[in-house]
Amino acid sequence: MQSVCKVVCLGQRQEGPVAATKTKTAKWITKVRAVCPTGWSATESRTRARIQVRKKGQRAAGVTLELPWAADAKDEIQERIVALKGLVAGGVDLQDAAKRLSRQPNVTRASGANYALWHEIIESYIEDFNRDKKVSETTWQNDYEKFLDRVLVVMSKANAPVNAKELVAEALQPRRAGQGASGAP
Repeated sequence: MQSVCKVVCLGQRQEGPVAATKTKTAKWITKVRAVCPTGWSATESRTRARIQVRKKGQRAAGVTLELPWAADAKDEIQERIVALKGLVAGGVDLQDAAKRLSRQPNVTRASGANYALWHEIIESYIEDFNRDKKVSETTWQNDYEKFLDRVLVVMSKANAPVNAKELVAEALQPRRAGQGASGAP
């Protein structure tokens, strides 16, 4: 398709037909968009990832995530889209789903700065566990407490595990070496 336009180049004005040019989409963007179900789109909005959902007969709903629209955040954006898709399919509004997910800790990028957050998560687990199950103090100290202390240490590292399987493997590592869960002999 050609259109006639005026081009200003180095202070000189030229008129004539100009061919429309196509820009190639970066591979990481194509991969992010590939996880979007029908009616969903992923775009950039002020350097952040934006997700829009269009349903027949309804207005488009959109949410801008706290995640940067960048190649190095591709995996996190994809994970968030999948999580949003699950919540929305379960009847949760897109905005509410995004709020719920943004409040959750980012397990894949934990660091020493997240020690307090992980401590709070573990304390919440302990409260739920104590309310639901009754175990002896000895069992709690020998099995559960040492393991949870190790999880706190592992997830507070700068190079924390990126999924549950890696977390459990690393948290159980001292036990596999013949030590207690806390790493003490």
